[in-house]
Amino acid sequence: MALMALLQVAQAFVLLGPAKANETAARNYTDGAAAQAAAPKTITGHVPRYFRWAIPSFVYSFDASFVNYFGVEGMNAVHEAVGVVNDFFENDEYSGMSELDLYKHGFAGNYNTTWINTTAQNAQIIDIKSLVLGMMVNHLGLGNPHRHAFSIINHSTNTGGTAFNFNVSLRNYDPVSNEPTDSINGVKYSYRLIHNAAAIAAGGAVTMPTLVDMEEFTTDTTGNAWSSASAILDAFYGNTSLYWTDTPSLFDFGVYYDGNNAMGGQYRPRHALTYDDAGGLKFLYSPDNIIWQNVDAAGGIALVEPANPLAPRLRPFVADPSGRRGSFFPRQRGGAPGTGALPTGLPITSPFRGLTGFDPG
Repeated sequence: MALMALLQVAQAFVLLGPAKANETAARNYTDGAAAQAAAPKTITGHVPRYFRWAIPSFVYSFDASFVNYFGVEGMNAVHEAVGVVNDFFENDEYSGMSELDLYKHGFAGNYNTTWINTTAQNAQIIDIKSLVLGMMVNHLGLGNPHRHAFSIINHSTNTGGTAFNFNVSLRNYDPVSNEPTDSINGVKYSYRLIHNAAAIAAGGAVTMPTLVDMEEFTTDTTGNAWSSASAILDAFYGNTSLYWTDTPSLFDFGVYYDGNNAMGGQYRPRHALTYDDAGGLKFLYSPDNIIWQNVDAAGGIALVEPANPLAPRLRPFVADPSGRRGSFFPRQRGGAPGTGALPTGLPITSPFRGLTGFDPG
């Protein structure tokens, strides 16, 4: 019995990143609200491709239509959702992901943070705070594990074209071991193939579907299935082309996520995030998780410099508004006047010049 008490139930998270050539809408990768042209990524690999927010601030505002319809209460709901995220990263108990201990700080066992307002449920009202929280978690880089734990990565047919084989990858990761796992918030999942192929008549040929997906399912009855906050946006199908047998989210009319509903024993705003969500964000934003990120020049990146009213012949001698002399970086007074170009045959020296065995050029 003592050994049983030491066992840890696996939790997991899914990371989002740019869709690869084989991660298409036909395999239900980029279909739906939460996906938005992103696909589940692997932790392993020599070049990780998952996304995370790369600047320390996030600015939001309200347009007139939102304010006129939802009023002050609607704006406060958005503020509360953003407050959950802010409270998660910085609070009076820890600062940053290096200090976060999922067990010590109330996320262990926090498998479900939802509750149902029956009045709102009967009136078919959606909780704005929860909806915005789901959006924020997705934008920070977490995908829906209840939808993308099992992902199709390839398919093939036999010689006669009468059977199809699908290669499936498990892209759901434990936040402690970083190993693939089929458990999410303490609930074990499996998968089944769903597709849009026409029914096969007796003796008829097998037709290849144009849209397929590995749908996650579970027989768990604890009430903690589909509970991740990162799954919220998939609650209402969005523009998906396949209808799931089981909706991959616990969010619905009248359902709301709140720290006061937490199961982990602590009830701060940040505890509206489940163990799965907290573990994924801890992995993504850990200072030890160093990811190379490049600038996509093809996306329209442009360097904007302040205007310089000086004549070109004067620019190499007078600093511009940015404090730099010359119209081009990195060198002034080089090459043609005003161009900033490096002169040809630039002399190069070295403290090793002249020593036996060294020829630095």
